[in-house]
Amino acid sequence: MIQMNVVNQHVFTAAAFTNLYRQVLSFLGRRLAAPIKPRSRAEEADALRDFASRQLRVDPRFAEELYAAASRHERAA
Repeated sequence: MIQMNVVNQHVFTAAAFTNLYRQVLSFLGRRLAAPIKPRSRAEEADALRDFASRQLRVDPRFAEELYAAASRHERAA
């Protein structure tokens, strides 16, 4: 027979939940506050082309637009 009363094994107190919540927010805050390395236009265009290649099967017209945008972005000064 399968026990359906599994909830009692994973009971969190309000204090434990608050502590966990603060730790998660602290971790996310540190991750979001990390400095972002600036990328060159060529690197940004390559990233957009990678995204376009993943979209090619789903929406070929959208992928074509992304490829064109990557080329325009790379040429712009």
